[in-house]
Amino acid sequence: MQSRTLQLVLQPYRISGRAAWCGLALLVCLGITAGQAKAIPIIPLPPPQHFGNDQEFDGTSGQRAGFLLGTKISVPSDLLLISVGIIFKTAGYSANVGIYSDLDGHPADLLATTDPFAVVTTGAVEAPVTAPLNLPAGDYWFQAVYSGSASVGTSFDGEAQVDYVAHSFSNPLPATAPWNSYLGQPFNYYLVGYAAAVPEPSTIVLLGSGLIGLVAVARGRRSRARRVECVQQ
Repeated sequence: MQSRTLQLVLQPYRISGRAAWCGLALLVCLGITAGQAKAIPIIPLPPPQHFGNDQEFDGTSGQRAGFLLGTKISVPSDLLLISVGIIFKTAGYSANVGIYSDLDGHPADLLATTDPFAVVTTGAVEAPVTAPLNLPAGDYWFQAVYSGSASVGTSFDGEAQVDYVAHSFSNPLPATAPWNSYLGQPFNYYLVGYAAAVPEPSTIVLLGSGLIGLVAVARGRRSRARRVECVQQ
């Protein structure tokens, strides 16, 4: 009877669905048993980093509707871009942001955008880009357009090249544009993301599914073993 009980305990526990397959695949890659899954630590992602002017300036800008306008941000290492940030001095309008590549010191191609978002509070507001994007180290242009008169933090102690083009807020952001430039001040614009080698979201989801599958397998076996032991008592 004990031999029969052992056979039932060791009989594979069947789980349908992608989670089980991912779990078994990860099991093979890691070289561990399902019973050891409970010992795998859950490692949270580090907090995202900011690149650009994320410390509030004392100055206040005055930006009119109808212009797509911004400045350059340097990214010192590869970045998985997830959001953009602006420190607002006023509220009560909407904003839309595009991130452009740099070519000869001016915006070139549109790489990432947010959806239009309402500015309902002053201070730092971070809006997600429509899809996370890997940005190699380099220079990028943070260009924003507003539905009405807007004000963001700016520094009158520094200088920065500002590029702009006439653009209606109701229209999609242009893929490229004939930019104009002037020497102005830096704005409280910044990028938000993960530096260096952080897995893209699809990879994170796959690994998460594998761990869920491993845990499900382990729990299923323990539950089945307990039921068999109760029957044999």
